[in-house]
Amino acid sequence: MDYLTPPGARAFPIDQQTSDLVHMHFEMLVEDIDSAVEALAAAPMDLSVQFVSPKVIDVPEVLPFNRAALWRGPDGHNVLLVQN
Repeated sequence: MDYLTPPGARAFPIDQQTSDLVHMHFEMLVEDIDSAVEALAAAPMDLSVQFVSPKVIDVPEVLPFNRAALWRGPDGHNVLLVQN
């Protein structure tokens, strides 16, 4: 997946934190989150995958998914992997 910034749009703020007042992420549902996180962790350094969460976490029952991992892709966008 490659996000192309629309003409005239501002760059994504690289220093954005999940605790900021404004937060955005892409969410992707995966069948096996452990395998997906393993693949991300083994990615070449030029992809610069940076985990925001401590790898896979169990989430409270109030959310529509059971497990999640938040990471930042090479373009700086936050991506939330979720598994039911």
